Amino acid sequence: MIFIKDPNKIYAKVWKVDKKENYTAVNISTSDKQQDGSYKNSSWSCRLVGKAKDVEVAEGDKLIINSAKIENIYDKEAKKCWLNIIVFDAEVEGIKLPEWQDVKEIDDDEELPF
Repeated sequence: MIFIKDPNKIYAKVWKVDKKENYTAVNISTSDKQQDGSYKNSSWSCRLVGKAKDVEVAEGDKLIINSAKIENIYDKEAKKCWLNIIVFDAEVEGIKLPEWQDVKEIDDDEELPF
């Protein structure tokens, strides 16, 4: 199992989006620049859950993955492996959160509004 958390963000291109009741299934691709200047591309299927499930993502968007878990599960009876990528926190590049989701620090000396 591998965990990805800030500041180790992953940048991906979204190719397919399938909204479900409890999660959003997405197909994404990532790329890694090689020493010769070329790029090595990878394709992934993953599930957006938690905060990531509420992200309005569409085909063609650039997705920034802030928090995720990658696990490779082996089923002894079926003699097969399954790679699961579960994204907990993500954002679409260039889209700002609504004001009500912005976190604002409060100075201890300031008087609270309530």
